Amino acid sequence: MESNREYQRERQICAEASQSVGEHILPDYQGDVKKILYSHAEAEPGGRYQSGDTLECVGVVVYKIVYLDSEGRITPVSFTTDYDVTVKCPAEQYMDSIDCTRVANFSLRLMGPRRFSVKAQLECELYVSERAEYILEGDGVGCELEYSGTTKEIATAKYLSMEEREMAEEIALIEGAILDEVEVIVHSAEPRGLSVTRNGSKADLRCQLYVKALVKCESEQPRTYECAMDVSETFDLGEMDEGAVIVPRVEILSETVGLNPAENGVSLVASVILEVGARAIFNNPLELVSDCYSTERGVELTHGELSYTELLASRNVNEKLSCGISRTELGAENVRNVLYESAKVKIEEISSVDNTVTLSGSIGVNAIACEITEEGLPSYVPLRFELPMAINVNFNMQIPENVRINPAISLECFKVELDGEDLVCTGNYTGAVSLYADKREPCITAVNLTDEHYEDASRTVSVYYPLSGESLFDVAKRFHTTPLRIAKDNRLTESVFSSSAASLLSNDIRYLVIGVK
Repeated sequence: MESNREYQRERQICAEASQSVGEHILPDYQGDVKKILYSHAEAEPGGRYQSGDTLECVGVVVYKIVYLDSEGRITPVSFTTDYDVTVKCPAEQYMDSIDCTRVANFSLRLMGPRRFSVKAQLECELYVSERAEYILEGDGVGCELEYSGTTKEIATAKYLSMEEREMAEEIALIEGAILDEVEVIVHSAEPRGLSVTRNGSKADLRCQLYVKALVKCESEQPRTYECAMDVSETFDLGEMDEGAVIVPRVEILSETVGLNPAENGVSLVASVILEVGARAIFNNPLELVSDCYSTERGVELTHGELSYTELLASRNVNEKLSCGISRTELGAENVRNVLYESAKVKIEEISSVDNTVTLSGSIGVNAIACEITEEGLPSYVPLRFELPMAINVNFNMQIPENVRINPAISLECFKVELDGEDLVCTGNYTGAVSLYADKREPCITAVNLTDEHYEDASRTVSVYYPLSGESLFDVAKRFHTTPLRIAKDNRLTESVFSSSAASLLSNDIRYLVIGVK
């Protein structure tokens, strides 16, 4: 007898930290730096290289900086530095892996009027879909083997296809503008309202790609332009279980905002290359053999242990953010308008009580604001501050101890607006929180028959009093008979016989009549 039993699971195997440092000198056509108004850093993946038991993830950190030059002009600058993160990932054990590299923190220093020095702290997490198998083997020819086992739920991840897509759309038409007098200062793109609807064997992904750009026209104040592009994709789920959690994924590979001449002005056009995909996470039943014996010959068993992950629950998060901060507290009493803003969620603590998971941390806000001087002229200043965040996610279950909590939360539709003496920040928390349990279970990995034969003696009858926790399978193994024979001799119900792990005493079976050959 030989049987290969295979399972797979998804888990985070490591989280490594790295640094990316570099310098940038302004080109001759750009003015000297007087004041830095806005700075942003984002890690973009480049490539992955497997070598032995390590995986090398390389890419670039893209810096976007807006500064006020010595002549009072708002000037954008963009440059990159390389990063290289090495994580442990044995190639022969994994079908697939997903790496997530992000900028945890970065610092920017002005080294003179025309040179920037930057240093980014990077965090790289690696998730794998792990495949393993255990083999039951042995010579069972002419010999009936009796098995006892349990069924466990193993978390399985199925990666649905990732489709690369290029999208372009006009953001706005700036009427009366001249191409040489218009400049895009800074821009960004983000998916909003990302959702998946299951329709039979199909899954429909929907979201809006939101593009925002700060544009400066000659002799006018900078202005923010926005547009939203609809994104949709349908995936084939096949015969996947209805309880599967479909996790959508939209990754922006590149985004640019360009200027095109038009008959009556300048056309502002957004071009975005993105990947649209999803993965399904579900529990796959796997039967483990916990014991085995023969009624005719001796059996040698090899015991092992199966490590696996079970998906306990997953909840979507869609919660509004609305909070204010005093302009006096920020030293921004003279701010009259916020031109451009961005925000980043940082989860610092995860806790659970009863049926609620609490995510605590902060929101880092980075913005460009406009002040009006005593002479009535506009002046541009940076705004940088942090807001506290706390999200409670309720599950319809008691959250067990030692559960692994996996949050994926982002902030959409973030705005900073003036309201009297306060700056009011609004937005939406979106994403999901999943609960996983990492478990170990003893099982039989090999079965081999020995040369020991049981004698075929005349049938005898004895009375046996089960011990605490003993099942019908345990008693049958003790007397070298079968559970079916004991059940028939004692007229036991089918429910007791069908559950090999059920305790006899818990079913009020105090003694058994055993017929032994």
